[in-house]
Amino acid sequence: MKHLTDPELVILMKEDDERAFREIYERYWKQLYQQATRKLATTEEIRDIVQEIFFSLWKSRRSLILRETLPQYLFSSLRYKIVDFYRLRAVRTRYYDSLLGEEESLSPEVSEHLHYRQLNRLVEEEIRLMPAKMQEVFVLSRDHNLNAVEIAEKLSLSHQTVRNQISTALKRIRKRLDEML
Repeated sequence: MKHLTDPELVILMKEDDERAFREIYERYWKQLYQQATRKLATTEEIRDIVQEIFFSLWKSRRSLILRETLPQYLFSSLRYKIVDFYRLRAVRTRYYDSLLGEEESLSPEVSEHLHYRQLNRLVEEEIRLMPAKMQEVFVLSRDHNLNAVEIAEKLSLSHQTVRNQISTALKRIRKRLDEML
């Protein structure tokens, strides 16, 4: 695969060739990661955004039409993801600031209910930001009440992988909640 050109790899990827996709990933993930470090603060944010780019590439592989070179496409995707990240952060900050302002004038019960809903939204948002497999494992664990063994069987994963995914997901949620509290 290493001897193939980017256009050849894209053609193979469009035909569901996972090895071609893996080669594209290996060629460009470090460059995208390094570029993202200039714009984002945490390694977690960087990893998530780079992972989202490749997830989107694979997901849209059959309908993908490149009007530019593959690196140009990937770096454009990175720019858009970073802009979206900061736009979402700004909207979220304004929203929480407005909630805090409203909260001061509300009764304790209403204020507590709003706080609960806000925390619940944060948890849901963090779940949406998780890598696809982690999200799937976590949702099966929490929303469908499956244990690690059942999830491992259902997704053809090892029991330990499922436990690690759940543990990492919980750490992410705790970290997110700690940032807000």
